[in-house]
Amino acid sequence: MVTKTEIYFATRKTANAHVYITKGDGKVRVNNVPIDMIEPLMAREVILTPLEILRLHSEELRNKIDVSVRVSGGG
Repeated sequence: MVTKTEIYFATRKTANAHVYITKGDGKVRVNNVPIDMIEPLMAREVILTPLEILRLHSEELRNKIDVSVRVSGGG
């Protein structure tokens, strides 16, 4: 079975972000680091805000996708 991956990207000044969304079980990774290991806690909450909004609308969907984000640059 081939899993379809949605890829989104954005740039601003010298910062770049690529987001990969695939079928999965709700895992979130930033630069290949699990979200649970991101410190400080406030940074983790800011990163997860869009997914929390999604959770309010569709609990089933949030637990069926994996999100991997690759970011670089910026200040």
